[in-house]
Amino acid sequence: MPNGNYILNDLEFERTIKQMGDRELMEYTARLSYSTTIRCSNLENRINGRMLTKKTTGFLAGAGALIGGIGVGIADYFMKRGG
Repeated sequence: MPNGNYILNDLEFERTIKQMGDRELMEYTARLSYSTTIRCSNLENRINGRMLTKKTTGFLAGAGALIGGIGVGIADYFMKRGG
């Protein structure tokens, strides 16, 4: 695959494709299509594995709001007492 010499790689790739027969080209295309499908499937699994459920998201939002509320309450208490 590309190693920084994109133009040379493209020219070599074009030359290789022109030298292939019909059957070789179809087999090459099928292999590339299959490997792309495998990669997409793996990426889909990684993306779906990182998704948070609605329940988890709700819990984290509630905990954050509670902690924030406590912080604001404490700050308000000390500002009124100190002044």
